[in-house]
Amino acid sequence: RSGTGKSVLLHYILTTTSQAFLNTKETLIPVLIDLRTHLLSEQSVEELVGMELAGSGVELPEDILIFLIRKGGFLILIDSLNEVDEERLHHTFHAFLNRDAYNWVIFAGQYDPFERSDIRHYQLTEITELQARTYLIESTGYDIWTRLPTEAKILASNPQDLVLLSEILQSTTPEDVP
Repeated sequence: RSGTGKSVLLHYILTTTSQAFLNTKETLIPVLIDLRTHLLSEQSVEELVGMELAGSGVELPEDILIFLIRKGGFLILIDSLNEVDEERLHHTFHAFLNRDAYNWVIFAGQYDPFERSDIRHYQLTEITELQARTYLIESTGYDIWTRLPTEAKILASNPQDLVLLSEILQSTTPEDVP
C-alpha cells in the first residue's frame, strides 16, 4: 500500500548500483523511471530510458542506446505502476520484457498488473509492533507505546505513517494523538 517504502527502496537500489557502477565498472547501468512523470502514450521503454539518461546529463546516440539495451546493459527501475492505465502498461512493457530479456527490471507497485510467471514477486512487510516501538523510543526519547491509542498503533505498521506519528509526538502527548 502507499507509504510502505517502495519508492524509497528503488532510490536506494539506484544509489547503491550507481556507486557500484562508478567504483567497480559494473556492467549494468541503473535507470529509474517514475511513471508518475511520464505519459505512456506511444513511448517505448527504450525512449523512456533515453529520456531519463538525457535528464541526468547522459546523452547517447539512439543506435548506441538501442545496442546497449539489446545487449542487456541496464538495471531498469520502474516506480508507480499503479499510477498508469493497466492496458498501457501491458502494451509498453510486455514486448520489451520479451524482446530485451537480458536487462534487469524491477517494478514497484501496489499490485501485479502483468501476472507473468517469469517475474518474481516480493512484498514489503509491515512494521512490527516491536520495530515501531523501538523507532518511537529512538525518535522521541521515551517509551510511550502503551499510552498510544489503538488507532495510532495500527497506523504505526506503515513506515510513512510511523514517521508522521513520530513527528506529531514531538509536540503532543500520546493520549492527545488524533
